[in-house]
Amino acid sequence: MVTQSINSLMSAAQPFSATQSILDGQLGGIQYNGDMSGDLWKPTNEMGKDQFLMLLMTQLKYQDPLSPMENSDFVAQLAQFRALETGENTERAIRDLNEAFSMNLEAQMYASSSIANSSAMALIGKEVRMRQVTVNFDGTPNTNIPIRVHLGNAHNGVVEIRNAEGEIIRTLSVNDKDATNSGIVYWNGKMDNGQTARAGNYLVGVRGQENNPSLYTFVQSVVEGVRFTADGVLVKIDGREISIGEVLDVSMNEDGGYMSQSSALSLMGKSVRARHDSIRHSATEGAEHMIMVNGPSNQQINVEIKNGAGATVAIMRVHTNDSGHAQMFWDGYTINGTMAPAGEYKIHVEGSDKNSSIYSYVEGIVDGLTSLTGDFKLKMGNAEIAVSNILSISTPRT
Repeated sequence: MVTQSINSLMSAAQPFSATQSILDGQLGGIQYNGDMSGDLWKPTNEMGKDQFLMLLMTQLKYQDPLSPMENSDFVAQLAQFRALETGENTERAIRDLNEAFSMNLEAQMYASSSIANSSAMALIGKEVRMRQVTVNFDGTPNTNIPIRVHLGNAHNGVVEIRNAEGEIIRTLSVNDKDATNSGIVYWNGKMDNGQTARAGNYLVGVRGQENNPSLYTFVQSVVEGVRFTADGVLVKIDGREISIGEVLDVSMNEDGGYMSQSSALSLMGKSVRARHDSIRHSATEGAEHMIMVNGPSNQQINVEIKNGAGATVAIMRVHTNDSGHAQMFWDGYTINGTMAPAGEYKIHVEGSDKNSSIYSYVEGIVDGLTSLTGDFKLKMGNAEIAVSNILSISTPRT
C-alpha cells in the first residue's frame, strides 16, 4: 500500500491531496479531494490529461519488481492517454473556432450597420413618398388634417380612421384622383357621431387595402433628417418620424439638390448626434471635457473615466432630466486629486452594458471628414465619429 501527497507538486496552487493504492501490481483506491485554483485540477471527479499522466508516472515508479505491469496493460493505458489528449485538443480547437466565428460575426454586423446608416443618410434632402399608418390630432376643433390617398386603378375609395382599439371612428370618401392616381381628403377631428375626437394618434388606412396593395395612405415631402434607434431607422418628414421601412418612392426634390450615396460629403454642415465614449485629454490646467449622457428620465447615473489600461481614474454622478438627458464636465483631475496624464480616456456609463438606451454622446455640426472612402469618420470640433455610431441627423435651423 502506497500513499503519496502531491502538495509539493502544486506549490503555487491551493492545497490538494490525492490518495492511491497499489495492490498486486494493479492501481486502485484512487480518491480526489480539494479544489485547485488552476485548470490542472477542477472541483469534479473527472480525470484530465495531466491527472492521468501523473498517476501513470506514479504507477511506473512504484511497480512491484516481482510482478511488473504487463506490456499490454501499459500500451492500453498509453492509448487511453493519447485518446484523452486528442479529445482535449479537439475541444480547444472548437473553442478557438467559436471565438473566431464570434469576432467575424461582430465585424460583419458592424459593417452592415455602417452601410445601412450611410444609405439612410443619403435620403436627407430627397423627396420621398412614405406609407402613412397613423395620423395625429392635437385636439383643436375644426382642424383640417390632410390625408393623401393612392387609389391605383380604383375610381374612388374610403379612408378609415380607427382608435387604439381598432374601432372605426370616422370614414371619409375619396372621389377624385389626379394623374398619379392619388387624391386627398381632410379630417377635421370629428367622429362619425359628430363628437370631436380626443387628442392623440389614430390609425389610418383605405378600405380594402389588405386585398389591394395599390390602395394606401401616404405622406410625400423632403426628408429633413434621420434618426437611428435600437428598433431601426426613423425618417424625419413634415415634423414627424416614420420608419424607413415605410418608404415607397424616392426622387429628387424640386430644388434639384443631390446627395451622394457613396460619400459622407452630404453630412457636411448637418446637425448630428452620435454615441461617443472617448476623451482626448491634453493635461492642460483649466480645460474641461463636456460629457453628455442619455438614460432613464429623472434618475441618478454614475459615470466613470477609465485610462488605457481600463483603470478608473475619475467617478462622477449626474441626474437626468425629464427627457433622460444629462450633462457634466470633467476637469481632468483623478480620484486622488492629481491631474491625469495626457492621453486617450474612455467614458463608461453605469448600466450601458445591459441597456442600449444608456450611453454617452456628442452632438453638433459636422465640420470635417477624416476620410472620404472606406471606414471614414466625421469631425465635430475635437471629436471624431464613426458612421455606425450616429443616432440622428438633421438640418440645422436658421
